[in-house]
Amino acid sequence: MAEVRLRSIEKEFSGGVHAVKPCDLDINDGEFLVLVGPSGCGKSTLLRMIAGLEEPSGGTINIGSRDVTHVDPADRDIAMVFQNYALYPHKSAKENMAFALRLRKIPKAERERRIAETAKMLGIEELMNRKPGAMSGGQQQRVALGRAIVRDPACFLFDEPLSNLDAKMRNHTRSELRRLHKELQTTSVYVTHDQEEAMTLGDRVAVMKDGVMQQVGTPLQVYRAPANLFVAGFIGTPAMNLMPGEANNGRASLASGFQVSVPNSLSGPITVGVRPQHFRVATDNDQGAVELTARLVEPLGDLADVHLEAADGTTLLARLDAEWAPVEGKACSIVIDRDRHHCFDRAGQRVQ
Repeated sequence: MAEVRLRSIEKEFSGGVHAVKPCDLDINDGEFLVLVGPSGCGKSTLLRMIAGLEEPSGGTINIGSRDVTHVDPADRDIAMVFQNYALYPHKSAKENMAFALRLRKIPKAERERRIAETAKMLGIEELMNRKPGAMSGGQQQRVALGRAIVRDPACFLFDEPLSNLDAKMRNHTRSELRRLHKELQTTSVYVTHDQEEAMTLGDRVAVMKDGVMQQVGTPLQVYRAPANLFVAGFIGTPAMNLMPGEANNGRASLASGFQVSVPNSLSGPITVGVRPQHFRVATDNDQGAVELTARLVEPLGDLADVHLEAADGTTLLARLDAEWAPVEGKACSIVIDRDRHHCFDRAGQRVQ
């Protein structure tokens, strides 16, 4: 195991495309860190620089005590799991898992021990003699994980490894990855565009946009205190409602009709964010309720997603208890639950 340290690391491609702008990042020994962001944000490029598959335009990469910035991938003591599994089609699962060990001249007895232990850990003993063409996508992914695990590397790198699986298998494999990490305690860097994966897998998440690191923190820190408007809108399902408003003397009037408290230091145009889960149907005792029209109600069992429209045309999404959900096309009184809202200044930075 080893920590990974990035200092002023960046990547600029020919034509002036700055895929990763200078950033610093410390990934702790034994930590599972998830790089998350939309397509094209630079997360895979950053991972590939850690792996040695892309040469940085500047900065340094350390794995443990070694500066590996210009070291060949094979000499970095890392194991990478790819989106497309990258198994040798003409080799059996066992031969795929043994291949890297043979290259490293690991004795046969030790190879057999590692492969047997890993196959048992992943529940793939029955696949050892099968070739990839005779396996399902989920089985191939477990073999690819096994091939990485048997190497006993200092660091695992995962490049969107679950994106080719169906929803049920993706959820199952995600749970298995988390279990394996707790068992192995190997430093891991995982790339995904799926913020639900990021929130459930990561000890910490690093949110990226346009090659810039927007925020690094635990999943709950990023969810409860998003650093800026981008993180607020990207992290959380359903997405946060973002409403323009005008602040003055500790209060803000929002376009939707709501009035909320804000820091006294704020004045002028601001944006207020409210998660769908933090709206509720008003009771007779509630202050500050706003009359909204339910344009669409989507039942989810005990909950319902209700698409609301304010008098000025502003649209909002509320996730409400299904028992209290309004009837489609009818007006209803809605409040923000216990003032659970976020304030962002003119520059889009969180201030509350």
